[in-house]
Amino acid sequence: MSVIAIALEKTHIKIAGHAAAKFLQGQLTCDVNEISQDHSSLSAHCNPQGRMISLGRLYLYQEQMHYALPTSIANVAIAHLKHYGLFSKLNFTEASLKSIGLAGENLRGLLENQFSLPKELNQCSQHGELLIIQVQSKPDRFEIIGPAAKLNELINSLGIQLSNDNSLWQCLEIEAGQAFLCQQTIGKFLPHDIRLPELNAVSFTKGCYIGQEIIARMHYLGKLKKQLWLVETQAEMDFSAQKLLDQNQKAQAELICQAKTQSGQRIALAVFNQAPEQESYSLENGQKISLRKLFN
Repeated sequence: MSVIAIALEKTHIKIAGHAAAKFLQGQLTCDVNEISQDHSSLSAHCNPQGRMISLGRLYLYQEQMHYALPTSIANVAIAHLKHYGLFSKLNFTEASLKSIGLAGENLRGLLENQFSLPKELNQCSQHGELLIIQVQSKPDRFEIIGPAAKLNELINSLGIQLSNDNSLWQCLEIEAGQAFLCQQTIGKFLPHDIRLPELNAVSFTKGCYIGQEIIARMHYLGKLKKQLWLVETQAEMDFSAQKLLDQNQKAQAELICQAKTQSGQRIALAVFNQAPEQESYSLENGQKISLRKLFN
């Protein structure tokens, strides 16, 4: 795949105030104390039952905490943060920042002609008003954050076309086993369901945060039978039928996110109650689904 640049449908929430880090440490699943100019983290904001209300990336930009997440869930995420930050004297606002995603062969070589790049997953490098975050390695994928004008200048200097098809990035996320939330899946899944601990997006040593008791109990008691699989279909997926049924019409899994490929196929991530015992399943509306294993 040649290098592609994609305008991402993301909202960047700025959390401003002298106690922002302390507040977020008691809210999000990651260890906020590890966030720096050089390091970002995936993180979830959960309800008291440990279910994810939002899932995004926490990072520092111009010494302010920011939380980047899909625009489709941004209003719910901001409302949830404001609810717990009512007396915190913090400001929660949408920053005037945009994101582009870059992927493809020889991507690192192309970017290193202009920048010093992060070398590990979740690392960041700041270049003027642009922040570069490595969001995947082997193969490399980068998210670049900054003002729209600066991002346009970058794209022009790289000599590549900018696509507005956000589904291209969503497909790359799904292929990498990186789930994202949408309006239909808010409040339905635990961080363990989508392997957030394996992505260093959950801290079990930092102390209390919303939903921590449930999440820690799942981790330490070892009740982790659920598995994340990639599923495929040639038909149009219908999120009104989120459960996957086995041949006996018994629900075995739920879809968490989906995207349409360039070939018109639909791919998605599904959380199975236990290891699948069939090669294919169906949605409640009868659409056939095939499976692809992502993790050993």
